Amino acid sequence: MGEENIFIGRQPIMKDASKKYAYELLFRSSSTGKMDFKNNLHATSRVVSSVINHFTLKELTGNLPAFINIDHTILGRNFISLLPKEKYVLELLESTQVNQKTLNKIEELHKLGYRFAIDDFDFSQPMIEKFRPLLKFVEIIKIDIPTVDQDKLYRYMDEDNRKHTLLAEKIENVEEYEICRDLGFDLYQGYFFHKPELLRKRVIEP
Repeated sequence: MGEENIFIGRQPIMKDASKKYAYELLFRSSSTGKMDFKNNLHATSRVVSSVINHFTLKELTGNLPAFINIDHTILGRNFISLLPKEKYVLELLESTQVNQKTLNKIEELHKLGYRFAIDDFDFSQPMIEKFRPLLKFVEIIKIDIPTVDQDKLYRYMDEDNRKHTLLAEKIENVEEYEICRDLGFDLYQGYFFHKPELLRKRVIEP
């Protein structure tokens, strides 16, 4: 028999400065927090395997929802259905290829009750046009605060018909948090609240 260490990272998503809403689960390959992976499919499949085989969701999130990164390569794999829809938010990476196959799969999962977020949304015209066909299935948009065009962000936040839950990510200080809070953001994530935490489980393999 051999002994192996399984690692997974997590970072809380906050409703405000003190109340947690969910956790994002992150692939980690070692105790140093390294992220050595071949591609997004490899990283996400390792996270899903760790969740299903080695950790419980209660250990990882205290039964709060878990955000997990996906893209078009992962949508084509059946292991997504192993994740209970009421406990997970499927976070579409900005590298996701948006085509009819992707759209059909997201629509199928959405009808089954799966929730979707978009990561690193920047309100640029190319990104808006790319993800426009998917926006009706998306509940949460994560906005990378250090890189977003502030004027575009302010215009969007002023719109009366805003339909998405907005998450401000990469918040690093109290000033950024207060600006985003006053703008009307719904959720927050970043080092100001918590840095990613590394969890380890030792397993024995025959």
